[in-house]
Amino acid sequence: MKLISWNCNGAFRKKAHLLSSYNADICVIQECENPDRFPFDAEFLSACLPIWTGTSNHRGLAIFVRKQHSVANICLDLPPFHDYILVTIDDLYILGVWTHKPYYIENLHDLLTQYSDAILGKTIIVGDFNSNAVWDKSHKDKSHSHVVQVLKNKGISSAWHTLNHIEHGKETTPTHFFHKSIDKPFHIDYCFAPTEMIGNITIGSFHEWIAYSDHMPLIITLKR
Repeated sequence: MKLISWNCNGAFRKKAHLLSSYNADICVIQECENPDRFPFDAEFLSACLPIWTGTSNHRGLAIFVRKQHSVANICLDLPPFHDYILVTIDDLYILGVWTHKPYYIENLHDLLTQYSDAILGKTIIVGDFNSNAVWDKSHKDKSHSHVVQVLKNKGISSAWHTLNHIEHGKETTPTHFFHKSIDKPFHIDYCFAPTEMIGNITIGSFHEWIAYSDHMPLIITLKR
């Protein structure tokens, strides 16, 4: 199964074609407009089931699922949290994530605590976390590293870190360029999955994607 996660920096309807060649089963798109309120490409939408949530029709979180897959148990905005989607796709649980101000990673920490029973063995947690271990001190006991440990205790690990044998906070490949500057790189987008399911992950390059977004897409292959 192939997944793509991308913070598209808005106006995804004008950028969806950039992902078509990847033939992904699931696309998790942050800062995506509401497909029910904006005219998306008919061919793109005809192949997918769109699931969207957001407090603004202009920027929210979307999951696009190829229609050959079975979709059930769609939970939007797991109360009181916003910009998360938990959905069952075939035999997998997918938690789409877009953490942002004012609480950032602390919000995800609280969600994982409150909905701990919903995070099961075959859960994939993917999206723009807007976090990194280098900022742990700013979040105290609800830090990035604490979230990583909570998920590790459930047998769920970051795909990129697992495959590259690199610790959180010491990443060598950015997923985000602040203000679109190549001199301000950060690794803040992640796919967490059960270790035995991690197949491959690649991160889009600055020169290929910076014209479209300050975030690079994650292209993930999962073993089934």
